[in-house]
Amino acid sequence: MITDATSERFRQPVVKRLGFEDGWWLLSPHFLKLGMPLVLVDECLLPESASKHLEVFGARRPQTPFATSGVRAEWHGHGVLLRDVQRDGRMLAWHWFRAPTLPIPPTAARLLLLVVGDSSALQASWSALWTSRVGVAAISRGEATPACSD
Repeated sequence: MITDATSERFRQPVVKRLGFEDGWWLLSPHFLKLGMPLVLVDECLLPESASKHLEVFGARRPQTPFATSGVRAEWHGHGVLLRDVQRDGRMLAWHWFRAPTLPIPPTAARLLLLVVGDSSALQASWSALWTSRVGVAAISRGEATPACSD
């Protein structure tokens, strides 16, 4: 007979299922008429999002501008690299895409909207966007592909 203690010992760990392209998605400035490119990142890839001045999308007032996040985005050809502004530019997350789909605005104020949420839930229903965290991040074009560090 298998007891609860035995079944608990042999239970498999829960693995996070990522949606989109490995938990990342790039959308045009026309999505929801936001006027800036949008980068969706799964919350398990950017777990510190609450401390990066991101606000809950469904709880914010639409009349107010989006909060400025503590994240800077660098565009490296086919990839996006997110850096922590508050911690001397420490790398937070990065992803290289099969094709470049993020249009960098030609204006001096290059901004994107960073959305951190459950990418699997967002892929199933856009209503999950209301529980995601959002904030504006500045975009810069990287000069070289960054080296990965541990």
